[in-house]
Amino acid sequence: MKKAARKIYNILRLAIVTALVSIVGVFAIAYIALSIPAVQDKIKEVGEEELSNLLHTDVKIGDVTIMPFNEVVLKDVEVPDQKGDSLFTIEKLGAGVSLYNLVVNQRIVFTYAEIVGLKGHIVKPDRESPTNMQFIIDAFKPKGNKPPTKFDLQFFNVVIYNVVLRKCALTYDLLSEARKEGQFDPNHVALDSIKADLTLPRLKNDDFIIELNRMSLVEQSGFKLKNIAAKVEINNKMTAARGLIVELPNSLLSLGDIELHYNSLKTMGNDIKNSPVEVTLSNSYIALEDISPFVHKLKGMTDVVDISAIIKGDANHVDVRTLAVNTHD
Repeated sequence: MKKAARKIYNILRLAIVTALVSIVGVFAIAYIALSIPAVQDKIKEVGEEELSNLLHTDVKIGDVTIMPFNEVVLKDVEVPDQKGDSLFTIEKLGAGVSLYNLVVNQRIVFTYAEIVGLKGHIVKPDRESPTNMQFIIDAFKPKGNKPPTKFDLQFFNVVIYNVVLRKCALTYDLLSEARKEGQFDPNHVALDSIKADLTLPRLKNDDFIIELNRMSLVEQSGFKLKNIAAKVEINNKMTAARGLIVELPNSLLSLGDIELHYNSLKTMGNDIKNSPVEVTLSNSYIALEDISPFVHKLKGMTDVVDISAIIKGDANHVDVRTLAVNTHD
């Protein structure tokens, strides 16, 4: 009896060990295969082809590095507009994916996303024309009446735990308008040194949560955003920025919670014109020099103004409920 039990035990042990070795062997082979330059080059070619077909432009990827089994890094990514001019270039684009959530829950969860050295060049011929990135927006719009699946671009439920932006820049030019030198020009915006850390705990078709922990940038007019932080919620009926804090080099604006209501995201552009918004400023102060790019006459002024206010209104009417302004001694 003991010999039979011992024999069964040895057989089971051998089967378990064989299974474990086989699993490890499969993973080892896959790891080695994905580390071979020729394999990664093939993956790069497939990625370029698929992205080009999706966006209807000639996407180029300089290099692909895969760290099995859940991290991918793309380098020197180029996305031209449909005229062949530069739209976006990215020095480094990295992401990590939770395989457990992907396989078990059929949900895309990114453990991190890193964008380094993004350069964007958005142009618009005139006020009536679309921008040169409209084709990207169109690529993600629902097409026809076909029911979407969990992995369709028009039906997604994504989580990104940590997003990091470094050394990014973005320009926007309305080509029909002349440039205004020496001040902020909304028709010709150039943002540089963009840095941001944020979390995207929910990204769905019409339901977004963006936790902006910190973001800074500079604009060609001389405007400097030292930091902005808020929890932003966007759904089909409302956009809200909660705990909104804006810091300039010598200014602090505490804006509290701001909500904007509309009938739907599709009609948002028209609805917000008549949607009332209430803004509460408290424990805030403004250094006039910080906002001189918007009001040129303030340039060189060293005054710092304490301000608190409750303001309510829409695009057609503004009602200042309370306002208290004091200058620093």
